[in-house]
Amino acid sequence: MVSAAEATEIDNHFKQRLQQSKERRAARGKDARIAAHHARLAKNPWREVTGLKFLVNEAKTPGTRPFAVGFAVIGAFALYAQMGFSDEMKANSLYWQTFHAKKPAGGH
Repeated sequence: MVSAAEATEIDNHFKQRLQQSKERRAARGKDARIAAHHARLAKNPWREVTGLKFLVNEAKTPGTRPFAVGFAVIGAFALYAQMGFSDEMKANSLYWQTFHAKKPAGGH
């Protein structure tokens, strides 16, 4: 025979399974799919995230982590190299004078 505790446990199990079946049944059909689609859109999916939140999300993703680390290293190196340029170096650089230096008001 089954004790009262076991019977209660079995009864709860079947109630839970019945509830799951009802949820699955309710999720079928065109109207349910449309409602589920609208519910997903209301959650602000990762495709709509922008800015720093997006970069952090991408850096956490295992597939893009090597790219994110490499991007950070290259960015840090570029920042370090840029900060190393003195005003004298900029004045003597043809590239800097051509593309970045402030030009006089009347010149080209």
